[in-house]
Amino acid sequence: MINRTELGRNASAPLQRVAHAIAGTWNRLWRQRPLTARPESAVSPRAEHGVESREFRDAMGRFATGVTVITTDGSSGPHGMTANAVTSVSLDPPLILVCVGHSTRMAELLIPGRRFAMNTLGEDQEPLSRYFSRTWSDSCPAPDHRFDRHAGAPILCDSISTLVCEVSRRYGSGDHDIVVARVQAIACEDTHRRPLLFYRGSYTSLTEAAPGQAAATHAARGQTVIGWQGIGTDKRPEHHVRMNQSIEPVRSVAR
Repeated sequence: MINRTELGRNASAPLQRVAHAIAGTWNRLWRQRPLTARPESAVSPRAEHGVESREFRDAMGRFATGVTVITTDGSSGPHGMTANAVTSVSLDPPLILVCVGHSTRMAELLIPGRRFAMNTLGEDQEPLSRYFSRTWSDSCPAPDHRFDRHAGAPILCDSISTLVCEVSRRYGSGDHDIVVARVQAIACEDTHRRPLLFYRGSYTSLTEAAPGQAAATHAARGQTVIGWQGIGTDKRPEHHVRMNQSIEPVRSVAR
């Protein structure tokens, strides 16, 4: 026989289950609530990451870098991309890394086992840097350039130096992929051409400082003093030096 207490408990069980379900849903929604009532588009990058994208870009722009063109085999021939997010990683074994954006064609090509070349540009090759980047207008004629082939990868002729590498690993990070590659071959130019540099959003080059007390002091110590000099956007290549006469030429050329 069921008493009144048991009857009341059994009758309220469905209501209790509903109440618990509502409470659980409310708790989940409360934990997932946004930190601000403003719409997402109105939230500045600083609120989420601590720094604004513009500030980060400006700060990193003060870190002067060289300029390279990464070249590898594409579906219709050599494919190139301007890159300054490159660095050495290890001497033994010889490793480098290059960062490529997720939305680039190069990100699709640089898969493990694929060979590519890192071609370091000279100060007279700014047009090539622009051509292999998004800043070049398709309405402008392509600057003079030529590909050869070396150690299983297309290389850009007349570069100051070229490293032929094989992709070892890839790591996804933020809006870029970090590509780690092992150096397989090296070709360096036997000249004293100055490198093309990138600093604070502009192309620059190394120059000797004007004569002065600081320069004289450093010269007495056997040190070389360098300074910054901007390069005009209309500067064109003045001379070219063939890197290697014996390597196999590549006929098809593609951006």
